[in-house]
Amino acid sequence: MDRTAASASRISPGRLALATLLVYAAARLVTAAFLLEAHTRQAPYAPWTGDDGVDFLDMSVLWDGSWYRVIAEEGYPTELPLDADGRVHQNAWAFYPLFPGLSRVVMAVTGFDFRLAATIVALAAGAGAAVIMARLFSRYAPAPVALAAVALWAVQPAAPTMQIAYTESLAVLVLVALFSALVARRWAEVAVLALILGVTRPIAAPVALVVGIVVLGEILRWWRQRASTSPKRLLAPVCALALTGLAGLIWPTVAGLMTGVPDAYTQTMASWRVGHEIVPFRPWIDNTAFLLFADSGHPRLMALVAVLALAALLIAAAVGPWATRLPVELRVWMLAYPAYLAAVLDVGTSLVRYAVPLFPIALILVGGGLRRLPRWWPVLAGALIALSLWAQWHWTMGLLVFEPPSDLPP
Repeated sequence: MDRTAASASRISPGRLALATLLVYAAARLVTAAFLLEAHTRQAPYAPWTGDDGVDFLDMSVLWDGSWYRVIAEEGYPTELPLDADGRVHQNAWAFYPLFPGLSRVVMAVTGFDFRLAATIVALAAGAGAAVIMARLFSRYAPAPVALAAVALWAVQPAAPTMQIAYTESLAVLVLVALFSALVARRWAEVAVLALILGVTRPIAAPVALVVGIVVLGEILRWWRQRASTSPKRLLAPVCALALTGLAGLIWPTVAGLMTGVPDAYTQTMASWRVGHEIVPFRPWIDNTAFLLFADSGHPRLMALVAVLALAALLIAAAVGPWATRLPVELRVWMLAYPAYLAAVLDVGTSLVRYAVPLFPIALILVGGGLRRLPRWWPVLAGALIALSLWAQWHWTMGLLVFEPPSDLPP
């Protein structure tokens, strides 16, 4: 732990973990209350909820949750489904196997149905992520500030995904554990966790960039000390980087082998895109213009300004004085991950959910990245948590609740 953080905090690791679990449990209870109200507003939709009304647990299998249920109960298709034009149709290969696999294990051990099993997996993963996150943040900020940052992350607008059949909480668990290992230079753990991430969620590529920059730093450090240091010290970090890079290829390779179509994964992902093709960057302008500025006189110009403003805010957040305490690993992640999203995804209403893995921003927002912590940081943290809860309510009622026959996705 850094001296500044250690001197400002006297909370033991055990007490910090307990406090984190209590805070996280409180956050999940609030979200559960929101979901209870949401399920009364959800109309039955046969493919997801059946025709006989909507139970509380049915909220877990709306939207992508239904795909994970199919995978857990039926597995992946051996042949890619085609639409009337001969193009690959939306199918389960777009969804990574670790979450439905763990849910299936819980189903087998307990006898629970998928809805409850997936909820348990998501809740447990989120609790683990919160504990490791608090420990990581407390290396760079006082423990109370770290705890406040975790609380803010736990109540963000898309926080309901942490207790329904979505991979956000599981992905952040692996991600935070990986970054904790990376800042401590535990290279074997980095490699193993990267491989696990490769079957959890398609975010191994930006992680590989972060690891690559850290390894480059290790190489430069060795070069300056090469007269007295053996190059063998570079073996572990270079191997970890290689395995992190390979992690992003695991699931596309499996999809290709299992279906006999080498680019099965790419074609499947393209089936969710306009025109059945993945176009880097441009859809951010097109979709933003449609979603936010359709009624303006210059929708594309306004969209361009909005996207550039968002990029500028993210860059400022990562390199500004409010991130001084954060290590380079977390600061680079705050740039690498959004850049990756811009390259491979079409911007839309799901962007709020995609922000869940951008966890270091929570520490910056509560002031934990500043060299000198302001006295009024608890007021700031409390205001941000209240604002996030308000946004979470509207996200749950406006996006998670599905209005048949079609609606904007969460």
